[in-house]
Amino acid sequence: MAALELYQNGKLIYHSNQIRIRPIFEVVKKFYGKISNCILHDKIVGLAVARLIVYSEFIIEVKAGVMSKPAKELLNSAGIKNSENTLVPIILNNETTGPCPMEIKANKAKNNEEFFNSLKEIFY
Repeated sequence: MAALELYQNGKLIYHSNQIRIRPIFEVVKKFYGKISNCILHDKIVGLAVARLIVYSEFIIEVKAGVMSKPAKELLNSAGIKNSENTLVPIILNNETTGPCPMEIKANKAKNNEEFFNSLKEIFY
């Protein structure tokens, strides 16, 4: 299984072995406004990823290996079905000394669209 897989009507339409937030950003950028009713499988879903999922408007279900409590709360409030193998308080940085920088950025964003646009500035 890839780090990220996107399914529509049971068919795999996108996958990536990249880690971190870039793959879900690319998915949203590529498919925004073009598809619907998708299921996302992702290894790690924190608040940053959850913001992009909600912003996408085409992902209706998320299956995660690891999910943070803030991500789960956001997905639940948006009515997006979700499940995880492991629920954690927060997604940590690579050194496990504190929150992941993207989680901090996602926390500071006023809304999901603002967060998505802030990533466009980073990636392009």
